[in-house]
Amino acid sequence: MEIYIAENAFLGMILASVETFHRECMGLLVGIKKETGGFLLQHAIPFQTATRRNVEVYPSYRVQKRLQKALANFSHMELIGDFHSHPSWGDLKYDTVPSKCDLEHMSAGNIYTIISIYGAKKKQQWKYNKDGTISGSVNGYFLKVGAWYLDEADGKHRMASIRCPFALDLKV
Repeated sequence: MEIYIAENAFLGMILASVETFHRECMGLLVGIKKETGGFLLQHAIPFQTATRRNVEVYPSYRVQKRLQKALANFSHMELIGDFHSHPSWGDLKYDTVPSKCDLEHMSAGNIYTIISIYGAKKKQQWKYNKDGTISGSVNGYFLKVGAWYLDEADGKHRMASIRCPFALDLKV
């Protein structure tokens, strides 16, 4: 499965991850489910009122439902999943692999992006990786973005392949 990330969605996820660094961020993914089986991520809307910790984040259920109802007013867009970060903590560097809790909250028909982030002294141009992720640096941080979905056919969690031309053009 291929996921196309538009500029607005990419910026929303990356900036939310940098803003809350050392604590997780989380937000909603808004866009279009393609008839061919992929997703077009158009917007990433961070939860501003989420309870954040180093290795977990909890959005308010009421706020989440309020946002979902508000999104229903925009007929050309739909809620297609969520995103959250896995920030480094001490010597631990987390990857874009979903945790057990992440896997339990996935449902078929949605996409879930995970952003791994840690401090980095070396600048790295954004690039596509062989595993379907995309990675690079922004302002002293190294970030890697992975996308996951629950395969409806067999109920297994799978990594999607990300495409984001905007990221490849970033000057680092």
